[in-house]
Amino acid sequence: MKLCKDCKHLTGYDRCGCPSNPINPVDGEPRAYCAVVCRSKGNMFGNGCGPDAKYFEEKKTPTKPWWVLWRG
Repeated sequence: MKLCKDCKHLTGYDRCGCPSNPINPVDGEPRAYCAVVCRSKGNMFGNGCGPDAKYFEEKKTPTKPWWVLWRG
């Protein structure tokens, strides 16, 4: 199952910043919509990701453990 928490487009706690979202005219970045709305079946708002997670992209995990990254 594809969960929003595993998607690289999830920003903050519950916002989806998928590139398919309309562009914000202030900063030029995709607008961040509520992830629950984007994944809801038959929604008329959001990016239309839907229950099948059409725009899901898995987060990249670092190859080194986090404690090694801080040592430099």
